[in-house]
Amino acid sequence: MKSLRFLGIDSGFGLNNNSAYVVQNNNLLLIDCGGTVFGKLLMMDQNNDFLRTKDKIEIIITHLHDDHVGSLSTLILYCRYVLNKKPVIYTKCHNIRNRMQICGVLDDFYEVRDHSEQIEFIKTIHAVGLDCYGFKLDIDGKKILYTGDTSTFQPFIDKLDGVSEIYIDTNIRKNSAHIYLEDNLDFLKELTNQGYDVYLMHTDDKEKTKELIANTDICLADEDKFYKDDIIRILHEYNLDSNKYVVIAEAAMVLYDLKEYSRDIDIAVSDDYYGELLSQNSCTFKEVNSLGECIFNIDDIINFEITYYDNEKNVIDGIPALTANKVLKIKENLGR
Repeated sequence: MKSLRFLGIDSGFGLNNNSAYVVQNNNLLLIDCGGTVFGKLLMMDQNNDFLRTKDKIEIIITHLHDDHVGSLSTLILYCRYVLNKKPVIYTKCHNIRNRMQICGVLDDFYEVRDHSEQIEFIKTIHAVGLDCYGFKLDIDGKKILYTGDTSTFQPFIDKLDGVSEIYIDTNIRKNSAHIYLEDNLDFLKELTNQGYDVYLMHTDDKEKTKELIANTDICLADEDKFYKDDIIRILHEYNLDSNKYVVIAEAAMVLYDLKEYSRDIDIAVSDDYYGELLSQNSCTFKEVNSLGECIFNIDDIINFEITYYDNEKNVIDGIPALTANKVLKIKENLGR
């Protein structure tokens, strides 16, 4: 499983600004805080005390475009007046304090550091007039590479030593600010052939991106690679009511050994359990499916919906899975 959880992977004009996080030793490390990010963090905090229970709140800022710092000031003020915490911001962006001052955030509400033993900033090229950085990050001994917004992968080539995961900014529409996916697809495939886990983020067209990477080992950054043991372990850990849900889609195919891994863990639930999961978990809206019904996710790991819930199932290592024939029939009806 990948190291980072994502609050959004959309480009600057999307509904869910690109932002990720990891929790280590009960410390939250947030990567960028665009305009849509604080609202999601607030919902998570209201649902299960996600922020208030953390010992430290640390934030990496890659650059100062709104979709990366648009709600940073609000998060700092929330930390000050509600949580009584002083967040630490890691960045090499010289104008970060000016930006916060304009938003009414006093200097002593937060701390700024331009280096860390855990973070190695990598200067890159994205937008004229902005300090823009990616970074190499050590997460419990695992090294990841995160490009931030960039028009080129060149600054990161020499930083691949020891890296296992690469999070890379790509766009479908060709422009001078981001890596053009179609021209770089072969290069990204080669990275996966070399053993790197490659995750695409900051996408401007999620569906077209999915089409381009459909037959590769490249994933979207809000997806993962869940193998059979992962799926069984995770669903047992969440202790879901096995009488009220079934595993569907790719995850079910993995349980039946029809696929090696799934990019999601999708489940279908009964009507009453749908409301129960929403009220008892840290859930975020994912998308509306083809039938117009809402799909939510739990902790950016389990996606759940009512569609396709059925009592025709098999139990595999204690996990209820929609029958293989029904899963394949659904895939056929969807043209997949």
